[in-house]
Amino acid sequence: MTVYISGPITGKRNGNRKAFEKAAEKLEKEFENHEEGQFRIISPLEIADAVNQNFDEMRRIRVNFRKPEWADYMRACIKRLCDATNVFFIKGWQESKGALLERHIAEALGIPCAETIEELKASDEALFWR
Repeated sequence: MTVYISGPITGKRNGNRKAFEKAAEKLEKEFENHEEGQFRIISPLEIADAVNQNFDEMRRIRVNFRKPEWADYMRACIKRLCDATNVFFIKGWQESKGALLERHIAEALGIPCAETIEELKASDEALFWR
């Protein structure tokens, strides 16, 4: 099971990092009994950090290289979203342009979406029996 965490980042203090970290900790605790390596979390904050590093490197090579924009982050996140077996939405996702887009893509691709641990567990069990 690979869970992508989706939620608001833009305009939130520190990119809403605490909410994403809290969600990741909660998920890891709830699914700790999965076999080793069978449960992974994809966090958009980690993806954003990688995008920032890539752009920092480009600025070292090319002076005045632009800073990353929302679309740069979303392109990277959407790529990783496609690797997920499930998407877990944290509080406030409905007000986030990026999370709404991620929800639309996940639903269009048949990736199960959940807003609670119970929904996620039910989805995990359903995948197990397919």
